[in-house]
Amino acid sequence: MCILCDSMKSPRYLFKTAALLLILLPIAAHAQSTASNTPMTEAELQQIVPGLTSAEAQTLAKTGNVTSDYSGSIQARLAPPFAGKDAMIKDLASTDASVGIELLFQAPIPAKFRERSDFWLQIYNIMRSISTLKGIEYYSDDRNAMRTFYYDAYVIPSPTEENTRLPDPLVTSIPAESSIYSYHKDSTFGDYAMKINYSAGPDPANPTYVRMSMTNETRMTYSIFPIVQPRHMQMDLVAIPRGNTMFFYGNFVVNTLTLFGLRDRVDTSFINRVKALYTWFSSEVKAHTPQ
Repeated sequence: MCILCDSMKSPRYLFKTAALLLILLPIAAHAQSTASNTPMTEAELQQIVPGLTSAEAQTLAKTGNVTSDYSGSIQARLAPPFAGKDAMIKDLASTDASVGIELLFQAPIPAKFRERSDFWLQIYNIMRSISTLKGIEYYSDDRNAMRTFYYDAYVIPSPTEENTRLPDPLVTSIPAESSIYSYHKDSTFGDYAMKINYSAGPDPANPTYVRMSMTNETRMTYSIFPIVQPRHMQMDLVAIPRGNTMFFYGNFVVNTLTLFGLRDRVDTSFINRVKALYTWFSSEVKAHTPQ
């Protein structure tokens, strides 16, 4: 006779077991949630992004972002490996740029956003939501304060039709590649048109990255100075999820022949602007996360 087995069948034992489970399950769920929302460690980051130095991995683990500037040939040292990396480097090189800035961000993906059945479509459409760029802010070192980035931003039919406002070109399925034009009223660099190329791969039906590549189609100015001629500036933004972590990579390149000694100021400005675009992207992810 199994006395223990009989006692396990008793109502009192079952009640105690159920009560214990009610206490332990939320704790376990919280622990699992907390673990999934923990930023990656320095060692994990170096394994995923081999180009990081130990100091950069430490900075990325501690602050959530790391920056590096370069001159000469195009670099993508801070970029996690992704299927479109070589194509990105080739496109960046087409600007004849001689200086560039890389930024890499990492943050946990909200669990409810990660669980969406349309996870990738949401990421893709966030990057196509050009109108949501209107009013975003960046930190201005000159003013030591936050400043409006874009007074206005919207999709246009072509670079010569800046006054024709089109709705954001959201899609119901992800194409391998697509292009749009956009108009930007910039607080620092005036009014200009951009060509924005999108790519997702290696299989757009089940991608591992989404890339947004922006090239100026018209001249950019600083005060009264024309500092960037058409197609001499490109900024790439790439969303690369890895497990529970979202990596957001930015690479900005520009032809320095048009900077007239303003390089340091422009470098700082664009670093802060890419950071602002990351904040915009993160905010849109939160806005599209089910409650």
